[in-house]
Amino acid sequence: MHQFVDALKYENEAPDVHPGLRDRHHRAASARSLSAKHLITLIVSSTIAVLAATTQAVPYHGVFTEAAPTSIQPQGWLAEILHRQVTGLATHHAASGYPYDTCLWTGKIGKGGDSPYWKPWWPYEQTGYLVDGLERLGLLTNDPQVSAEAAANIRYILDHPAADGSLGPDHIGPTNWPHAVVFRAIEAAYAAHPDPAIPEALRRHYLSRPADYGIGRDVCNVESILWTYAHTGDERLLTLAQRTYDNFNHTKAATTLPSLANARKIVEHGVTFNETAKLPALLYLYTGDRALLDATVNAYEKIDRDHMLASGMHSAEERLDGQDAWGYTEVCDISDYTWSVGYLLMSTGDATWADHIERAVFNAGLGAITKDFKAHQYFSSPNQVVATNGICKRYNPNRLAYRAGHDVQCCSGNVERFLPNYALRQWMQNADGGVAAVMYGPSRFSTTIDGQAVTIDEQTDYPFSETITFVVHVAKPAAFGLSLRLPGWTKNPSVAVNDQPLTNAEQPGQFTTIRRTFNDGDKIVLKLPMPIVIHHWPHDTASIERGPLVFSLKIGESATPVQDATMQPGFPAWDKRPASPWNCALAISDGGSEQLQLVSKPTNGFPFDIGHSPIELQAPARVITNWKLTDNGGNPGFPTSPQLADEVERVTLVPYGSTCLRLTVFPTVAPTERTVGAMR
Repeated sequence: MHQFVDALKYENEAPDVHPGLRDRHHRAASARSLSAKHLITLIVSSTIAVLAATTQAVPYHGVFTEAAPTSIQPQGWLAEILHRQVTGLATHHAASGYPYDTCLWTGKIGKGGDSPYWKPWWPYEQTGYLVDGLERLGLLTNDPQVSAEAAANIRYILDHPAADGSLGPDHIGPTNWPHAVVFRAIEAAYAAHPDPAIPEALRRHYLSRPADYGIGRDVCNVESILWTYAHTGDERLLTLAQRTYDNFNHTKAATTLPSLANARKIVEHGVTFNETAKLPALLYLYTGDRALLDATVNAYEKIDRDHMLASGMHSAEERLDGQDAWGYTEVCDISDYTWSVGYLLMSTGDATWADHIERAVFNAGLGAITKDFKAHQYFSSPNQVVATNGICKRYNPNRLAYRAGHDVQCCSGNVERFLPNYALRQWMQNADGGVAAVMYGPSRFSTTIDGQAVTIDEQTDYPFSETITFVVHVAKPAAFGLSLRLPGWTKNPSVAVNDQPLTNAEQPGQFTTIRRTFNDGDKIVLKLPMPIVIHHWPHDTASIERGPLVFSLKIGESATPVQDATMQPGFPAWDKRPASPWNCALAISDGGSEQLQLVSKPTNGFPFDIGHSPIELQAPARVITNWKLTDNGGNPGFPTSPQLADEVERVTLVPYGSTCLRLTVFPTVAPTERTVGAMR
């Protein structure tokens, strides 16, 4: 029935429809006769009557809500990296191999490749990640190729429901997990251009599904079930979401509600953890049951305690795997973690979660890709002084190399998500209708408050700069609240409005809200001092941070492209080996941060390109003379009996996100009196 409803809606030229979906409905409408239109009118009337009978206002217990995707325009370095994503794998995803060289969700994907993990649903999970990333990337960049491909996939899914209204392919076996992945793209399309046909299509889908949701990752559909409930008010969907999660909690899964809420370490597949641990917080948003939110908060605090790495990401060598600096994070988890933690930010209003997202994106995320976005790792590590085929410790030996595609294909789709999701969640709406700058980066935000257009320019080189300037543009004075995040890592932050300091700003780790009548050209200057911090890890090791950035040893690269007949031209795998010394320990004493020197340079090109960062650190170090690569040329781990050079040398540290080869967690040793120049 939704196809008839859509046809009438588009025939009336509704202006708020996703532009990528419009042509389909014009074609469908023009093919119908006048008598069919009378029938459509009757169907529409009955549908509206049914929805009116089942729809009511949906309560929302969160602090923030996502802003419309069309309200955010990236600027500066953020616009540049999103452009590189467009010209890289986003528009050349076939270079990643199967299943990114297929029809994606616009038809039936046959079996391809020789993966021992293949199941009928497998390619739809991976291409679902890609479609979601493409949709959001297209909304941010307005790139016609990216937007058209995303729209084609969404259009096909909505255009081809089964007789009972269920969406997606009917040959993927007894699982609904891929739907939970790709429906996020459909929801993003709706957020940009609201079309009532979209939540109605998802409502019909979910109410037609079997009642045994809740087995394995099927439970992740709770996310879209609740989204559909929020946009239709159909109480049956809330009941379905609660029953689904209850079914899950009666299984032996490692992330059931009791496991999230207790104090015990969680050991689970990283993606499974992130996709399922967020669900109680989502249910809290629509039920107000605080125990559910507390369980998700507790689960992520346990992840910080037991599995967080210096990169800002938890370990996940497939499964959560402790805090070894040479351990791995699966790149899928970077997207899934930052997405899920975003719901904690929205539900709690706790600035800590925004700190977590920025840290993961600026460090682990950008460190897992080549900066042209044409290759990525499957596993990425805080310490990797070699990144090439053949050296990964477990699973396929090529997973540590920067490649367009890997033996298991999920990361090649998921890597497209973390930057668009960060950019789209920079700005949010307060519960009282105000505006919140929850994460920072150069951008422009446009919205309507009490019927008046409001635009705010965010001018900054953050995360390299401590200063963020907001300039408000309004046609006439507008009263609203502007909330600004004061990160937990800053010291003595300050806020000034039109050069007048505010004296009532909150402390670090909170939001401060400026409530006033804004005039055109009002300027708010936020200063976030970024102290240099040494983070100590087990076994006398340490990493160095400044604000949201983690710093790594600057290692020269010997980078050789590795091309074979299966690879597309311009998208090789990379053999990256160190071309400068890397085998050093930090030579610091108590109060060691005072021995680290900040070096500021003029911005020259893209700041996450190696050698172009506007900030570097100089640190004292001693060479460990017996610390070498493994016999097969792989990453060595920490030396057990280090032999130290007598001299203290100065080494250069650069932002983690600018590197491919890096030493981020260093052994720490005592300094000596013998000091020489820069490390050779």
